[in-house]
Amino acid sequence: MSSSNNTESRKRRRSQSRSRSPSPRPKDDRDKERSRKDDGDRARPSDRDKDRDRDRLRDRERDREPERRDDRDRARPPRDDRDRDRDRGRDRDRDRERDRERERERERERERERERERDRQRERDRERDRGRSKDNDRDSKRPRNEGNSTASQAPAPEIKWGDIYSYELVRHVNQGVFGSVFLAKQDGKDVAVKKLLLSESDEKHGNYKREIHALLECDHPNVIKLIETATNSRNEKFLIMDFCKYDLRKLLRIYPRLDTPLIKNFMKQILEGLNYLHSKNIIHRDLKSENLLINAEGVVKIGDLGSSRKWTSYGQFSPNMVTLRYR
Repeated sequence: MSSSNNTESRKRRRSQSRSRSPSPRPKDDRDKERSRKDDGDRARPSDRDKDRDRDRLRDRERDREPERRDDRDRARPPRDDRDRDRDRGRDRDRDRERDRERERERERERERERERERDRQRERDRERDRGRSKDNDRDSKRPRNEGNSTASQAPAPEIKWGDIYSYELVRHVNQGVFGSVFLAKQDGKDVAVKKLLLSESDEKHGNYKREIHALLECDHPNVIKLIETATNSRNEKFLIMDFCKYDLRKLLRIYPRLDTPLIKNFMKQILEGLNYLHSKNIIHRDLKSENLLINAEGVVKIGDLGSSRKWTSYGQFSPNMVTLRYR
């Protein structure tokens, strides 16, 4: 009985193990797997093939080494070329330094020339002051009964000084030798305010009064009109005159070519104003485009009588009484 039981248990275990084991693969799958293994074995190089490939690669690299060496030699300039390039670079640096030194020397020379020009300007100013002093001395020594061909001249009118603070300065307009010109307003009207630049000699001898007396004596549409003389708390002198928007120099910069009728009109007005000054025995002595003023209506007015003098039949006048750059 026991043997039969053992036999039955063995059969049962065998059937269970058979049921748990995977099902066998088809024959075609096994053939395919075997063929893949054979292909892999054929594709995998052997040690002998590896050694042969390594030897070939080493031989190829050895053969190419001279070519690489030649390429490096060609890429690296020869020693003579390198020395020549270094020398050229040094020469270029020396040339640049030499050019910079020359430029510095030229700048120093220009500065010395500017300093010499300033010295010459100061000397000219001193000469002008000395000339004005001599003119004033001659005027003070002139006999009262002498003069031009007309009767003896009347005494100069008295100058009345107003208050400059009644005018509102708007902007700076121009700069001259004898003063700065500003645009100002009074009661909505545009006027020109000329601030006189006075030296000690001018203050001492009253040279500025010559221009004021000449303007007070003139009353002509082609000569600038003096409205008032004014001063401030620092005793600076100001001349209040008609405002003209342009001068001839500025107008020619805007319109380089004027029409012939306009040129004739301007020349007629200039000559009429100059004839009026000469009729008053006034020599302008500084007639130029900057001193020919033109208002909005196109009326030309002769201005800046700072260098003017009354003509007399005796003595001599100061030389070089023209704008410095025109001498």
